[in-house]
Amino acid sequence: MKVFLTGLEIRPSGTQSALPQSVKPLDAILIDCHNYKIIRLLLDGIVKNRRIANLTVPYTRAVFFSGLNIFKKHSNKYSFPIIFTYPFRLLRMKKTAFLIIVVMICACSCADPGDPEKVLARARKYFQQGEYEKALQDHIWFHDNALKYKPSLYGIRITFALLDWIELGQKYPKAHNELIDIRNRKADLIKTRHGTLELFHDVQSINKYLNDRQKTIDLYKDMTVCDFELAKRCYCVAKEDLIVYQEFGLCNRLMDVPMFIIRDMRQILDQNIQIYKTNQWADEAHLEWTIKHYLKEAEFTLIVLVKNKRFIEADRFLAEASEGIDIARIKSGLADLKNKYMTST
Repeated sequence: MKVFLTGLEIRPSGTQSALPQSVKPLDAILIDCHNYKIIRLLLDGIVKNRRIANLTVPYTRAVFFSGLNIFKKHSNKYSFPIIFTYPFRLLRMKKTAFLIIVVMICACSCADPGDPEKVLARARKYFQQGEYEKALQDHIWFHDNALKYKPSLYGIRITFALLDWIELGQKYPKAHNELIDIRNRKADLIKTRHGTLELFHDVQSINKYLNDRQKTIDLYKDMTVCDFELAKRCYCVAKEDLIVYQEFGLCNRLMDVPMFIIRDMRQILDQNIQIYKTNQWADEAHLEWTIKHYLKEAEFTLIVLVKNKRFIEADRFLAEASEGIDIARIKSGLADLKNKYMTST
């Protein structure tokens, strides 16, 4: 007896009805279910190369036993499950043997990849133990999947995790090359108008920690040609690199209206001050970051305005940035910026 194994339908082969149109040729395979070789094929496919009849078995699987559907989501690397169907005579095996098989298959196919933070910690442990290939595979998994499990890891993923990966690359060149390949693939997606702000932020962060910011500038210039709207959205990420490389004309084209920048700066400031005042976990370090962020955003905007001789707007920007502010460090910091950039104008 043969059965189609697909993520959409299960039925004996040779039936008159055709497969649904949504099923592509690679979504279906044929496996001979006579005797019990299906067990060996299944286990070999999972444990060794996860391949059966030249079809990669996705990590998302379902095991189907005469109406009993044991499903465990393991990864969204593929969108469709594979349904493994056994001949009904298998169900006539002794109950104990049958349950053992179920447990074995579930154990092999449903192993959880782990919490992203635990995976990152494990990568560090592998690095310390000199198991560099295992560390690399954990870093790749964390980079690709961390935000799907915990969006709150956004900052860690593009800072500390990348620093760990780069340190691994210094000991294990394959890890360095893999990170370069990931960056290049993401950059290619952006150049072909398949980019997003998050994708550009990944590339920018990788270049930053690789000390290769020029590649961020080059990619951003390409974006202004192939996807200008995306370039405008990504200015908030690219501006520091653009200013460091004195691309003031490009900044002038892409920077938002100063009054809108002030609005966003004040909104972030007010939110973080409120958090500092009302949440027990917000300490002095949180307040320190809030003040530095406000002054840093003000400095970036002021530099672009002054370098493009928009002096009247620059003076108005500083006045609005300090209006209604009762934090002495911010007021003194804005005054310092004025003395630094506008005394000679």
